[in-house]
Amino acid sequence: GHYYQAKAIRACSRLDEIIIDTPKTLFQQFRRLGTYSFNDVLKTANNDLDKKVMAIKFSDTEIFSNPIAFDDVQRILEKRITIQSPYKISSEDFEKLYNKKV
Repeated sequence: GHYYQAKAIRACSRLDEIIIDTPKTLFQQFRRLGTYSFNDVLKTANNDLDKKVMAIKFSDTEIFSNPIAFDDVQRILEKRITIQSPYKISSEDFEKLYNKKV
């Protein structure tokens, strides 16, 4: 699809579980989902069968009809942030962001 803005929060999900294990174990555990091939998982581990990688299970994904622009996120949180990896926020900040999407 065409996105009018690349840097935006477009959805939220409930974090159910974080699993850290070897590529083979994680692939076997989640292969029924059909999202990644074993080679995809192995690449994540830099082709090292013994390296630990992370799988994140989430549910209740809600797609926002009005994405929150990254500039608005920084304004609402009152801080400059980068979102290149998970970023923990307080429940109060989540509520402010969630209420902005309507």
